[in-house]
Amino acid sequence: MSSSVPQRSVVSPIARFPQHLDLFVVGFNGGIYSAWWDQNANNARWNPWFRIGPDWANVPSGSVVTAIARKPDQIDLFVVGHNGGIYSTWWNPNDGWEGNHNWFRIGPDWANVPTNSVVTAVARNPDQIDLFVVGHNGGIYSTWWNPNDGWESNHNWFRIGPDWANVPTNSVVTAVARNPDQIDLFVVGHNGGIYPNIPINNMIASIRQVYEPAGIRVELITTENLNLPALNNLNVGACILGTTTAAQDQLFANRNFAGANDVVVYFIGSTIPALGGCGAHPAGRPGAVVVQGANAWVLAHEVGHVLGLLHPDQGGPLLPNRLMTSGPLGATPPPDLIGSEVATMRNSNLTDSC
Repeated sequence: MSSSVPQRSVVSPIARFPQHLDLFVVGFNGGIYSAWWDQNANNARWNPWFRIGPDWANVPSGSVVTAIARKPDQIDLFVVGHNGGIYSTWWNPNDGWEGNHNWFRIGPDWANVPTNSVVTAVARNPDQIDLFVVGHNGGIYSTWWNPNDGWESNHNWFRIGPDWANVPTNSVVTAVARNPDQIDLFVVGHNGGIYPNIPINNMIASIRQVYEPAGIRVELITTENLNLPALNNLNVGACILGTTTAAQDQLFANRNFAGANDVVVYFIGSTIPALGGCGAHPAGRPGAVVVQGANAWVLAHEVGHVLGLLHPDQGGPLLPNRLMTSGPLGATPPPDLIGSEVATMRNSNLTDSC
């Protein structure tokens, strides 16, 4: 390879230790190339670019090679091939780049994604790799490796979240492991909103954290997956209590297994306009919508509206510590309910005395 590549190519660097750098990039011919620098080698000059793998191991030009160093003597690479398959190879001092292996596909032939997709990799510890990528249907998919499981021994690529949790194809999922047992994902949705992957169970835990000290117990009675793709990006209009759009009326008609006074929450992909949720609901169908990946306190906030609470700071200075603030939630978690709000919630016909 010459020392040039297609414009706007992405160079992926890693530092396995402070005095060493490795670079990876895709050349004009689709080959994957690397160069390295070491303070203690070659008079601290960069070493020439070299190709990783044989001539047949090429990918679409402009592809992004993802590189991670899960320990100082191990490099793992990931990239999407011409057929949409996800490929990997590795280096360590014993194996080199090709000593006993070459580029290999992760997963079966059906596990493919749009070409030029970016595979995100995170190493939560030296013996665990987790991968994330967006599929043809906009779903977010993952798989993992560790010495016991390998890439496929007891698992394969799986979807994260329900069918409605999709994003534009070729979107990049960003992943971070803030401790060995925690992964957080972030991605931009169809409406341009940025969504963390806060699981529904976390939202349930958060609403209980706010409501139960006020003497209001929250019970999750049942769940149901709805196949309503046209309502995944829901038009909520002005989101004013007592008014709804035709789309809201259609969504809130789905109340299977729910009683007349049960609050039904619909987890959707996004809203029009872009909100984290909306507590407006049709008469006789108490409920709210919450955008999957919204702030962990949004469920508690929107259910608060359903129980009769209003924004205490609407049109005035924001009250960031309050659950029902009209501004960003959770400035000092958990957000606060005041006595008058608790009384309103307890007096709602949607809460039962125990």
